This record gives sequence, C-alpha cells and structure tokens, in this order.
Amino acid sequence: IKRATPAPATDPTSTEPASPPKPVESLMEVPSATSTTTLQTGEPAVSVPTEAKPAADALLAFLSSNSLDGKRPYILGIDDPQITALVERYYGQADPGAIPVTSISLLRHDPNPEVGGGMQSVFMVASPDWTYPIPVMLQETQKGFKLDWIAFIEFKDNMLLKFVQAYRDNPSRFHVSIKRSHYFERDVPDLENKDCFIIQPPQEDFEVSVFVPKNTPLADKLRRDLSWNTQFAYVLAEIQ
Repeated sequence: IKRATPAPATDPTSTEPASPPKPVESLMEVPSATSTTTLQTGEPAVSVPTEAKPAADALLAFLSSNSLDGKRPYILGIDDPQITALVERYYGQADPGAIPVTSISLLRHDPNPEVGGGMQSVFMVASPDWTYPIPVMLQETQKGFKLDWIAFIEFKDNMLLKFVQAYRDNPSRFHVSIKRSHYFERDVPDLENKDCFIIQPPQEDFEVSVFVPKNTPLADKLRRDLSWNTQFAYVLAEIQ
C-alpha cells in the first residue's frame, strides 16, 4: 500500500474497530418535501424529507447524548456482545459526550434496501470538530432507527488514513470508493505483475494506491467489475 498526498490526520485514536457491517451502496436518492428539525439553540440543523425524519431524529439523539448510556439505544447491533465490547472499549478511551453539529442533510433513502434489514437512510453530517462532513447510515429495526456505529467511527476518526501510515500484520476492512489506475513510481516490488487501484474514503481528503497480483481470482474479478471507463465504485475493501 502506498499513501498519496493525504491531508493531515485530525484527532487520531488508537482504537481500530473490527470489520464493519455490510456497505449501503444500493441506497437510492429520493427527492421529497422537507421538514426541519432544530437543535436546542433554535438554529435549524436538519432539513430532510418527511419520510426520513424518524431516522434524522434518532441521529440527532445519538449525536446530542452526553453519555454512553444515552448513545447505546441508537447503536445498530448493540445486543451483539462483540459490538458491545467494541463500543465499551472505544468509549473507555474516547469521550462519549455530545458532538456539535453544523448541518445534517439526506444523502440517500431506501424504504426497501437489498442489503441489511429495514428502511435505511444515509445522511451527510458536518461538525466543527471534523475537517470534512461524513456519511452516517441509520437502519430501521423493531426498536426504532439505529446508527451504523462502526462505519461512523471509521469515518469520524479517519481510520483508513491511520491504517496506511504504518505496516500492519493483519488486514482490516474499510468503506471506500475504488477505481483503476496506473502507477509510475519504482518503490513497489514486482510492479509489472500487479494491478494498481486508487481507493478513497468518503471524505475524499486523500487517496491510497493499492496493488493486487495479476494472476489471482481477486484481480480477475476487479478487472471484470472495474473497467477503465468506470469512474469509481463503492466497496467494502479488505487491505493490508
């Protein structure tokens, strides 16, 4: 892996979440009439279609909570002991306090997603604590809308940037966009027998060159799915 022109990391954390839930690349944009939700300051923070308001309300409840107990009801999969352990380990090192919000807007809404369970909404969330807005997905469950917490932490803490800054013994998974690319540097061994791809996090504040040996099933699949005419695709990629 070779990192290319990244922006400086902001507030890095030593916690590395485990493999995230399935990506939500199948969500569809649905324009609709909007309703407005306000923060306690009275300033509009959210402008979303009416059908996405319950998800937006759950998102605001999670972001405005000042404690782990307050956030816990809004975390997707929190009944899973593995997710619970990750959440408790993370907030054992990080402040679970409220996150200030500049704006929240709907990116995608899907009442019948092909992956996951119930209705899903994806929002772009901007905070003065972050350099760039990040996408946040919520899914409807029997107990209301829940936030994809692992992906949220991945994007908020810019985990991909941290991962590529040093060699790792074990691979990890990240939500990224990917496209084919050429590579002209001479610092990659056996480059002529490898395909190069560019991956980026949703923030698009840096890009990473990754390499796949040509004579492998993965390389064959990527060549079929990603032509040179493909602008990019969204995937859940395992890298090392």
